[in-house]
Amino acid sequence: MAAINKLGVIGAGLMGNGIAHVAALSGIPVVLMDVQQQALDRALATMAKNMDRQVSKGSVSSADRDAALARIVTATDNSAFADCDMVIEAATENEEIKKKIFAALCPVLKPEAWLPIHHPFPSHGWRRQRIGLAASSACISSTPCR
Repeated sequence: MAAINKLGVIGAGLMGNGIAHVAALSGIPVVLMDVQQQALDRALATMAKNMDRQVSKGSVSSADRDAALARIVTATDNSAFADCDMVIEAATENEEIKKKIFAALCPVLKPEAWLPIHHPFPSHGWRRQRIGLAASSACISSTPCR
């Protein structure tokens, strides 16, 4: 797998902001997307609070916290993922909503982008079929898109 130079995360809830937090602290620029600006604002506040706690415990320096927070940008539409190397969907466990998310997401991704999924589908082919992805549109799990 190629290096991840920019990560996209769909969903600004607990899982999404946790993924964005860890990636940004690891030095990876992150695009955090949610359809609700309020959710993005809450996620940014949560990440700042959690990183402040890490600073107070001495596990992260204030410079690292500031740099990590600066690596996170927010968006309310998929176009922000155009140059991401990987996009992680962390928005919902609802399969019908996942289908809509992937149908809208896949056309904007670059061909070599990776699209892992955390939903416990039993097999790769089943995953594609269940969320409505054609073989040429995007791949999931351990296979690069297109």
